[in-house]
Amino acid sequence: GVYTFVVQPRIAQHPYCSYLVYVGKAAGTEGFKARYRYYLGQLTASETDRPLVRRMVRKWHEYLWFCFAEVPDSEIDRTEGALLEAFLPPINKEFPGEVGDAIKAF
Repeated sequence: GVYTFVVQPRIAQHPYCSYLVYVGKAAGTEGFKARYRYYLGQLTASETDRPLVRRMVRKWHEYLWFCFAEVPDSEIDRTEGALLEAFLPPINKEFPGEVGDAIKAF
């Protein structure tokens, strides 16, 4: 399936004040649970191969929402790519298609 992290700071109790900061994909029956456990581990990790993800979790852990959708395996890449192109989440560094080419140019 596909998952996202959304920062929802609850400013003035506004229910729609949120910002999508990361999009990812997971496969298999343990996919979402394993990915979520990995991200929770970033709160206390002393070292990581993904510093932006660690910074996201540490900075916004009180306001971070993990959202996911089960998507057929044949549609995971297309769905993830569409979300990446539509939202350009700041924690992601790889983007598909023309959007990815344009970002790499800078």
